Amino acid sequence: MTRIAIIGAGGSGTAAALALADLPDVEHLEVFEEKGGIGGEAFDTPDQGHLCNTSVAGMSLRADDDFHFSRWLGGNNNSPLQEQFVPRQLYRNYLRSSLENLRLGNSGQQVNITNEKVSKIFIRDTGVALVGSSQNPHEFDEVVLAPGLSALNRPSGITDRSTSLREYNSPYDPGFQRFLQEHPGSVVGVLGTKLSAIDAARSVLAASSRVVMVSPSGQLPAVRKENPLGSPFPIGIRRFKDWSSSPQRFCQGLSNYLAQFGENYGKSELLGERVEESASSQLRSDIVAASEGKSHWQLAVGEFVDLANEHWSELSSRKMFALKKAIYRWIVRYVSAMPLENAILLDLAFREGSLVVHGSDHFIHRGDKKFELHGPGRKIEELDALVWAAGFKSSNWKFDGRSVLELAGDDEEVGALPVSRRLAVERSSGKPLPHIWAVGNTTRGRYPIVNAIRTSVLQAHDLKSRFLAAAPRRFYCTSSASSTSHKILRGE
Repeated sequence: MTRIAIIGAGGSGTAAALALADLPDVEHLEVFEEKGGIGGEAFDTPDQGHLCNTSVAGMSLRADDDFHFSRWLGGNNNSPLQEQFVPRQLYRNYLRSSLENLRLGNSGQQVNITNEKVSKIFIRDTGVALVGSSQNPHEFDEVVLAPGLSALNRPSGITDRSTSLREYNSPYDPGFQRFLQEHPGSVVGVLGTKLSAIDAARSVLAASSRVVMVSPSGQLPAVRKENPLGSPFPIGIRRFKDWSSSPQRFCQGLSNYLAQFGENYGKSELLGERVEESASSQLRSDIVAASEGKSHWQLAVGEFVDLANEHWSELSSRKMFALKKAIYRWIVRYVSAMPLENAILLDLAFREGSLVVHGSDHFIHRGDKKFELHGPGRKIEELDALVWAAGFKSSNWKFDGRSVLELAGDDEEVGALPVSRRLAVERSSGKPLPHIWAVGNTTRGRYPIVNAIRTSVLQAHDLKSRFLAAAPRRFYCTSSASSTSHKILRGE
């Protein structure tokens, strides 16, 4: 019988727990979460205005059951709930309920949820020992790293530092929410224009305050109306592999594919022909396209993400980076798109003058009493507070080269852990470490697009398949295990 530890109780950790609990010879499953709550950074927010950026259809924790979340919400397999974008807090409750049901199940397994930060993993021939804040070692046969996001991804562009200013680490920081409640009518700077920045803007606008968003691109994500998993024109792995022979061929192939949908919306980003518009005018054209069902990504992006993670992860890092770089702007705009409800709110704020967005020609300076927004050659206005919303980094683990994995400090710069296509953590030589696996954001060095619950669920399903295939030879011998989840989900 096998004992498995999972480090992290966010979306990827919960998906891994549900998948691995299906294994017949798992006797003990333990989930470690340092913050004492289930849901992770992304879903730990009390603000009902912070919506999931994927509709219910793409948020199921079960790879073989697209309607698992919908039924939990009270719907059925034909429910219109599948197209809705629900509050992040509600999804956190779904994660908690799923883990709690697992813990209370009658399968004969022991399932525990332990509130402890794991800082070291000692690798032995027969298993692993985890050491956390209690300093008491925990012995397991296998460990799955699923720590999600932690340290801030802080961009450049802010000068001078003052400790007396109101500065918040994320839109989900309770201190930031308190500031908005206590200081209505403030002017708040938001560093970033991607999805977490949209959440920040929603909170500020709800508090009758003004938002100033600054990012290198000065552009907002595209807009989505719904998020179906299928497409009327499937891409298919064979065509995707043909496109992937070069960045130029990929851009042209995907551009020609999008033409099947009947108009040119989104193609110019792929071909580098896009004429820069202001964030407000781009948002309005996005809203019209989404409302009329013309958002190309809306039909294609689900399959695109699956295929990129399935095929590009097998390529050399250099070639994968070249392909991703060639369409990075398209990925940022269309993979990381916002719900139509958020877009309509931001458009109204643009029209009322309570929202402005600036690009790389602006920067923020820390003054004596307030932050200052500077444009080309001049100071524009003062900001009462600043919130960082430029994304997050994965929790970094470092390997001593022998037998210890250790959690790196927030200020420590370490590279991503190498992860194989089979989800095994590797040594620098490429040889897998015994007993150590990874899902979710820890796999960023191998999987090109892992910013969605769906990717983590697919990985958890793959990991279960590998464990099953390798069970007679111990879990860490998986050289002949095969990947099945992508074929299952596409009905192949």
